[in-house]
Amino acid sequence: MSSVFEIIEQYAKSGNIIFGICDADDLVGFDESILNIPFFKGSFTGRISPGAFLHGAKSVIVLGVKIETEPIFEGLNRIMAGSLSGVDYHKRLLNIAKELTRKMLEEVNFNFKIQVDSGPLIERAFALKAGIGFIGKNNCVISSEFGSFFNIALIVTDINIDSTAATANLSCKGCELCLRHCPTKALSKNNGFDYNKCISYLTQKKGMLSEPEENSVGVSIYGCDLCQNVCPYNLPFILSSDRELQHRTLERIISMDKKQFFEKFEEASFFWRGYEVIRRNCLIALNNLQRDDR
Repeated sequence: MSSVFEIIEQYAKSGNIIFGICDADDLVGFDESILNIPFFKGSFTGRISPGAFLHGAKSVIVLGVKIETEPIFEGLNRIMAGSLSGVDYHKRLLNIAKELTRKMLEEVNFNFKIQVDSGPLIERAFALKAGIGFIGKNNCVISSEFGSFFNIALIVTDINIDSTAATANLSCKGCELCLRHCPTKALSKNNGFDYNKCISYLTQKKGMLSEPEENSVGVSIYGCDLCQNVCPYNLPFILSSDRELQHRTLERIISMDKKQFFEKFEEASFFWRGYEVIRRNCLIALNNLQRDDR
């Protein structure tokens, strides 16, 4: 359906969005090991099959939206992954995908389902299949337009839409900067990615952290961008540490009660993790900061 393709193309161009389209056939080349990821409960079929996500699925639209870099709270981008310090990308991308489907429905009637991060489908694999970019050694999708600093939304439809192909021949060949700069060695040349060591995982898991884990997270209260910050495909994104601002921001969050936390961070990406986990992380980060200052 060329007219539908043109609607997608025009919408993406007007919103500075990258996009790709692929068929909704099951992914191939995966095994049960893909279920070994944190915070996911589902089936193997659910991970690889758009047809299990939407009955009669025929095409998958992949949208790549540049990250929001303006933090929603002073200093927040100095104590967490800067790419997550703005308005919750789940809500932002969901609204973008809904607006696009409304425009498409003006042309043709169809059924669809939208996924932004929290669904079963392997978003990176469909981004790769749709030609948006390639999977880097840091496990991120890297595009020629935004590097890896973009978020992904999937729109699974029951209509056939022309597929896209890769737009650039990109690769990590000859580069191992992300492997060398990963502070916990969650990324390694021989063993791939071990999420149990990843700062992003450690700052999201519930319960008490061990002493080595507390030391590993440094001053991050949510996520980690280090493997992306050093990537040559990304624009300079590393902020100076500004330890005084880090102290002040951590102390301000720690002083909040649960109601104040909810009111201040309801639109934040980390809001889903809850008051207790984020406050725990702030206490750990402040302790690490003070220890390093001694």
